[in-house]
Amino acid sequence: FKKVSLDINVTETTHNSASVQGIFMDWGNAEVIEKGFCWIGGNLTPTIENGNKHLIEEDDFNMQITGLKINSYYRVRAYAICKIGNQQEIAYSSSQDFYTDNMNLVSFDGINITDITYNSAKVQTAIMDWGNVEVIEKGFCWNSDGLTPTVENDKLLVKENDFTVLVQVISITAL
Repeated sequence: FKKVSLDINVTETTHNSASVQGIFMDWGNAEVIEKGFCWIGGNLTPTIENGNKHLIEEDDFNMQITGLKINSYYRVRAYAICKIGNQQEIAYSSSQDFYTDNMNLVSFDGINITDITYNSAKVQTAIMDWGNVEVIEKGFCWNSDGLTPTVENDKLLVKENDFTVLVQVISITAL
C-alpha cells in the first residue's frame, strides 16, 4: 500500500477567509475516493474527525474557507481518503498555519456642512480608506434629539461616488 503524498499552500487570507490549495505530490498506487481540507482554530492538528471538513469534488484542489473569526489563528491540512482493495487509509498533508487579518473599517475625511437653511443643509465627506471590508450601504445619518446619530435614526443613502447629499428636514418643532 503506497500512500498518496499531499502538500498544502495558503495563498491568501482576509479578515474572515483563507484561500487554500492542495497539491498531490505523489499519487501512490491507491484510488483516491475522497479529497478535501480540514481546519481548526488554535494549536491542535486538524483531522477530519476533530476539525471542520470540506469535501472537494472538482478536479481543482482549491477552496476558499469562509466564516472565520477576525484576527484569529488557524491550522489547515489537505486530506485524501485512499483505497486499495479492501484497505482504506487517510493521507494528510502537513499543517499550514495562518492568521486572519484585523478588520479595517472605512475611514472618512471629516464632514463638511454648508448651505445651511432653516430646513436643510448640504453635507459632504470623502472616503480616505475603503478598508478591507465590502461596503454594502453608504450615506449619512442624523438625530434631532441630541443623541449620537446611528443608522437606526434618520438616514439618507448615497449612491454617487462624490458622497454629497442635501438633507432636508420636513417638519421643525420649536423647543
